[in-house]
Amino acid sequence: MDLKKLYYTFSTLSELGEEVTSTRNFQQTIRRSLLMVLGTLSITRGAIWARQDGQTAFDLLASKGLRKEDPSQLV
Repeated sequence: MDLKKLYYTFSTLSELGEEVTSTRNFQQTIRRSLLMVLGTLSITRGAIWARQDGQTAFDLLASKGLRKEDPSQLV
């Protein structure tokens, strides 16, 4: 792995740690975290889903690059 890429990856992981522990709005934190991970891995599309206790479906919390027809909930 290129040293610049390695440095960028560790730098982004550090920023991600700061983002996750910040006191910002939860939705904003999830969105920014997703964008950081996608950028670090050079991925153009992704999503974060969550399952509430006692539920069988996963709800979409944040996404980037998904199409309109992609579901907002997975069963």
